[in-house]
Amino acid sequence: MIPFDFIYCRPTTLQEAIEAWWKLKSEGKSALYYAGGSETITLCRVGAISPDAVIDIKLIPELTKMAADRTFLHIGAACTLNQIKESNHFKLLGLACGRIADHTNQCRITLAGNLCGTIIYRETSLPLLCCDASVTLFGPDGERILPMQSIFGEQIKLFPGELVTAVHIPSWALDAPYAHIKKAANEKSTIRSPVSPRCKKTGLSVRLFRAFAPTPFGVKK
Repeated sequence: MIPFDFIYCRPTTLQEAIEAWWKLKSEGKSALYYAGGSETITLCRVGAISPDAVIDIKLIPELTKMAADRTFLHIGAACTLNQIKESNHFKLLGLACGRIADHTNQCRITLAGNLCGTIIYRETSLPLLCCDASVTLFGPDGERILPMQSIFGEQIKLFPGELVTAVHIPSWALDAPYAHIKKAANEKSTIRSPVSPRCKKTGLSVRLFRAFAPTPFGVKK
């Protein structure tokens, strides 16, 4: 339970979500987008954040869809880690999702929540970065589709009021050889856990590392 009053918005389209955010901002109110909510609820409970409003985006259809065509696997931003893992569309990403927290939380944490949240590990970023995934963003100025490598540092760089709507994974990556290594004193904990995924495309090997630095870094061979 969140220990303070707040405005609750539940849009059914992306445009409604953006309009709600800007209306609240114009009234001097702070607002957060909410999908899985595990991090938001936890931070509110301990008093780390106290937004004036929460915009629940789970009813926006395109944010919860997964679909593949000849060139890409498209994953909606509000798909949960468990949905991605169980779909088995992209085994490397599914493996990374399955090593985050426990099953209960995997059913709540969303892909965008892991990528954009304040918790530093963002394990799903590594498979996406090493396969040259792209990201669709939607904001007041409309839609942007950008390579993930161009907007991801310690987290995805968003304009005010903007949100992630989907990630797009090239079809060549779905069955590419890979390795995913996680080192931890306690496998249930992600604290100081190096993660090292590897994909291959046309003979190029890419290794990415996460826990040694706030920003993922890679080596190509």
